[in-house]
Amino acid sequence: MNVLSLKRIINPRFLSNTYIIIDCQTSEAIIIDPGQENIKDIEFELLNGAGSVPYIILTHEHFDHIAGTDLVRDSYKSTVLCSKICSDRIVHPKKNLSYYGLGRNIVVEPPHLACQDIQMMLDWHGRKIVFTETPGHTSGSICIAIDDWLFTGDTILNDIATPCNLPSGDRAALKKSVDLLLQMYRPSMQVNPGHGTPFPLSEINYEQVLKRKVL
Repeated sequence: MNVLSLKRIINPRFLSNTYIIIDCQTSEAIIIDPGQENIKDIEFELLNGAGSVPYIILTHEHFDHIAGTDLVRDSYKSTVLCSKICSDRIVHPKKNLSYYGLGRNIVVEPPHLACQDIQMMLDWHGRKIVFTETPGHTSGSICIAIDDWLFTGDTILNDIATPCNLPSGDRAALKKSVDLLLQMYRPSMQVNPGHGTPFPLSEINYEQVLKRKVL
């Protein structure tokens, strides 16, 4: 099976993570959560390893994870995937929170596919990419498993309580989602969160993740 490389870009304004997974043999890339409004950092990384971007995957609908989606999609003719709930919200500035968080509107065009439409799994050159619905941070959140990598968006962060106080957040649902991920994946899986640095699933601070965040 082809070797993959992983690059993480920290969006300087929102401090959210964008991930680029590159197939070193085909020079294709998958981008997870292109959250920056200026995609020059993404373009730089692609110039140094990838020639095409067949897929963009969104973990959830918040503006700091989706702001660059249309720029990447238009530049690389990419197919966008996300959950059905997320797909309904990225097109609305109030639902993707840009209206409140930025004081202006970010609108992302509807995705080409919902993960539910492809039975929560994508075949990428013989490699299975698995999508898991993980409500909690938002009701439309998903996590993405590729080989030994687990991309969690804001469902699991690094030693930080997952925010559940935003629209459609639900701490009881979050607990079920985290428990499911711990059952599904081995402790050595590398968690690549939506904010902060990667860490092994075995090092998850379970109590901290589920702790009610005090503002």
